[in-house]
Amino acid sequence: MVDVSKLSLGELRALRNRLAKRETKLQKGQVSVVRKKVVAMLRKEGLTMADLTGGSTPKAASAAPKKTRTKSKLAGKKVEPKFRNPNNSKETWTGRGINPKWFAGLIASGMTREQLEIK
Repeated sequence: MVDVSKLSLGELRALRNRLAKRETKLQKGQVSVVRKKVVAMLRKEGLTMADLTGGSTPKAASAAPKKTRTKSKLAGKKVEPKFRNPNNSKETWTGRGINPKWFAGLIASGMTREQLEIK
């Protein structure tokens, strides 16, 4: 038996880490033993784990469903530019998404969105 009252803080932390590792190892071993027993019982009855869980494995059944991202109706469609850089007429922006650096810089320097709009 360990007398924890005589251990330093570092020693206590090391002991705690060792205890956590040992606990995890024991739990995994226990789960493994139970899993083997359940599989053996299922085989004896002519069943599988999928039969028991409704067609999916226990891990898959407990996993959260994956979220799928739906695309916007406008995604991938070409849109006419709404803003133009007065210093470089090749630089335009539709007004969607993140502001381009040139747009943000001109707004920060005192210009308004209306001044940058393509008319």
